[in-house]
Amino acid sequence: YAHIAQWCILLTRTDPGAPKHKGLTYFLVDMQSPGVTVKPLTQINGDAEFNEIFFENVRVPVENVLGRVNDGWSVAITTLMFERGPRTLTRQLMLGQGIDAAIALARRLDRHGRKASEDPVVRQRLAQLLIDAHALRYANLRALTRLLRGEPPGPEGSAAKLFFSETWQRLLEFVMELEGPYAQLWEGSDWAIEGGYWQFRFLRSRGDTIAAGTSEIQRNIIAERVLGLPKD
Repeated sequence: YAHIAQWCILLTRTDPGAPKHKGLTYFLVDMQSPGVTVKPLTQINGDAEFNEIFFENVRVPVENVLGRVNDGWSVAITTLMFERGPRTLTRQLMLGQGIDAAIALARRLDRHGRKASEDPVVRQRLAQLLIDAHALRYANLRALTRLLRGEPPGPEGSAAKLFFSETWQRLLEFVMELEGPYAQLWEGSDWAIEGGYWQFRFLRSRGDTIAAGTSEIQRNIIAERVLGLPKD
């Protein structure tokens, strides 16, 4: 959402001689600053919420440093833990609402001469999705307990983010299967089921395993910081 944001986070190398994650500083940058250019990236669903941001000789005042100079990586990691952990509390609600809507759709659609909800395979897959949603809910309640105790979110948030994004994609892929040939119809078609809502969400969901860290990054974090496995 850089095209509508007023501020952005900029993690900048301020000590070229420092190794890897050292020597970085975390800045808050006013998007109206001279030299900031935003170019939206059109996604496959037609939206453009992802963007490229270009910085050309942008001057940022020293009071916009968040944390300590050259210690921006620790601030960035804290930011990401909050994004991946507590934010999944709302994602779990979205997943539950999506499953409820998919169940309602299955009760309306015909499949092999009967309602899709009467097909044992459909029922089993819906049941598994519901089980997954409840598992995510209880994992999120543990994360919420940490916050209520005044503790920072941990790397376990990567597991919640990974689980949500991939479960959400499985749900939408399942709905596309339920719709059958009608899944090819987009918004604007008189025959599109529910006005093409599910097609829009299905295409949008491809970005969920990219935003806030790809699934590959999340698996590395879980392996190294939760399970204690050696780095590859």
